[in-house]
Amino acid sequence: MPFIRLWSHHEDMAYAHLQIKQYDSAIYYQQLNNLDIQTVTMDPKVRKKFVAFSRGYSIDIQLAKKQYDSVLVQVLPTVQKLRQSKDVVPFMQTLLILGKVYDAKGDYETSLRYTRELHHVAIQLPNKRLLKDANELLASLYAHLNKGDSAYLYFRQYTLMKDSMETAQFAGRTALYLAASEAESRIRLLKKDKELKEQQLISNKKDLEKQSQLKNLLLAGLFALMLFSILVVRNIILKRKNEKLQHEQAQLRLKRKALELEMQALRAQMNPHFIFNCLSAIDNLIQTNQSDKATNYLSRFAKLIRGVLDSSKNNIVPFQKDFETLRLYLEMEQFRCNNKFTYDLDADPELLQGDYKVPPLIVQPFVENAIHHGLLNKQDSNRKLLVLAQLKDHHIVYSVTDNGVGRRRAAILKEINRPSQQSYGIAVTRERIHLHNKNDLANDVLITDLEQEGLPAGTKAVVRIDSSEF
Repeated sequence: MPFIRLWSHHEDMAYAHLQIKQYDSAIYYQQLNNLDIQTVTMDPKVRKKFVAFSRGYSIDIQLAKKQYDSVLVQVLPTVQKLRQSKDVVPFMQTLLILGKVYDAKGDYETSLRYTRELHHVAIQLPNKRLLKDANELLASLYAHLNKGDSAYLYFRQYTLMKDSMETAQFAGRTALYLAASEAESRIRLLKKDKELKEQQLISNKKDLEKQSQLKNLLLAGLFALMLFSILVVRNIILKRKNEKLQHEQAQLRLKRKALELEMQALRAQMNPHFIFNCLSAIDNLIQTNQSDKATNYLSRFAKLIRGVLDSSKNNIVPFQKDFETLRLYLEMEQFRCNNKFTYDLDADPELLQGDYKVPPLIVQPFVENAIHHGLLNKQDSNRKLLVLAQLKDHHIVYSVTDNGVGRRRAAILKEINRPSQQSYGIAVTRERIHLHNKNDLANDVLITDLEQEGLPAGTKAVVRIDSSEF
């Protein structure tokens, strides 16, 4: 049976009313179209195929009216059956509908699961139209989930497919127009030949003039077509160059920000007071004829300075090297503070033996705060510091715990003793951690006030660093 007989004008009327949001009229004409199909054919396969279009309009209308729960009631029971059947296109259309519904409801994780499955099936089939829709929806979902890199990747794929499909459609239409023009020209020539036979002498001159006009028209049309094609290609090239330039500029800004943060962190870690106090303490050993101790601490101080300077040249360093630098720093802090506090520094064996990378001295500002603001402000001699490094779920988790006076008391003492001094070490370190982890999660840095029987009992800082074994 010819396909055109199955597609009545009622289907076109339903589509027109759907576009102008007259949903009741769209449903009415779609029902008439279903009656037409039942009248024209008794073939169940043909009926099923064309009734699927009707179901699609019904779903589109419910989506436009935001009747999401009603759509889920209709669609969800059919998903598993379609997944097991060989009717792939309705299955992909159902996955697209579910992705759109859950996206509209704000359930982005569920929408992402169905849309990923649609993307996988569309690639395997392949189906360019549904793959394009999947890329567009994935870009929107990752944007909602604040995953900019993934959103950009799928938006780029969607843009390339859209441009490719539009270019192919344009080429097809152009070929159709040229073919129609050529057919019209042949008909015109046949008519002219007939006229030439009847009036050869009279119509000769007119025929030549018409042929000349037709050639000029064709040349002008071809020239306009070539010019338009050049402009389209140039626009696509410029658009891609602009996207590449924007991406490079964004990467450059990130690298520049990372460099600035590393320099600020280096300046914070190598503050003049620390260096001066260490050298003064070593000089005091020399003056009191404790040359062995002076040589020992001078060697450790030199190793610490060398470790900090070497680490400042790289964005990431081996965990073992950074941990050893932190150990040297704690030894020098304990030495220059005249052993006023004790400390324990420990790490999981897997971290010490594995090939893990971390930003250099990432927890040093937290250790320094614990010593100078927590422990040294404490009146009694029971001053303890515990620094642990553990591997948990592809993250290196540092915990810095002290039994000092707590943040509130430390802030009061700082306001009394050094009201004009501002510390940026923790703020800079937070930015370094977010930049390394490629997120802005608040739980990457957690600082907790410890209490015992309602009284301040110290502070605990927990830092999460994303680190994979290389």
